[in-house]
Amino acid sequence: MHNISLFFFWGCSSTGNVTLKIDTAEPVEVSGEPTSEPTSEPSGEPSGEPSGEPSGEPTTEPSGEPSGEPTSEPTSEPTSEPTSEPINTDKIWEGTREIDFPVNNYCTESQNESGFEITAESSSEVYFDACPDCNQIYQVDIDPAIICYDTVEFASQTIYGLDVQEGQADLYYFYQYNSGEIFSVKMASASQNNGSWEYEYENNYDYFGTDYPYTNTGSFSLIE
Repeated sequence: MHNISLFFFWGCSSTGNVTLKIDTAEPVEVSGEPTSEPTSEPSGEPSGEPSGEPSGEPTTEPSGEPSGEPTSEPTSEPTSEPTSEPINTDKIWEGTREIDFPVNNYCTESQNESGFEITAESSSEVYFDACPDCNQIYQVDIDPAIICYDTVEFASQTIYGLDVQEGQADLYYFYQYNSGEIFSVKMASASQNNGSWEYEYENNYDYFGTDYPYTNTGSFSLIE
């Protein structure tokens, strides 16, 4: 069983411990979406690349799947009791996702996902508080985290929430404010196909103050 600890910093390590990073100036997400500025200038990029560099710090709360950090408090407090009964199956998460920035055909790259279920861990209670519709919680690593000529950076480790029903699973990301409050955002509905779950959603990436759209097309399997 993997232990998850709640500190001022949340993230994930190879030992299974999870911490959640808090930025003193901006709230940060607990998700697989951009969280920081790129580590270097793009090199070898197509001639039609965006004019700036991605900062990974969206300025508004996304309408669907989160792209970075929200700028306002949630409109309501999360309930302390999940509306879906938690289901602990001790499954392994294996998936892949394709990130496509269509503006001037900037880049299309794939990322691998691997992780495990933490539904029964005591630390998952904070996520069920934030996501009353979730009935499964997973800790997932994303590789590579930096893509598109080293200009787009995603969190290397994340927490996913699932509301698994017959033939459908809603996929949730989690965010944390400087106050320590965590809340969830539904990013996609996945449909089951030949033993795997498939989804697609669109979002924006803040590129030094300019939003560039991208599409995330992904699939994952829950292996017992």
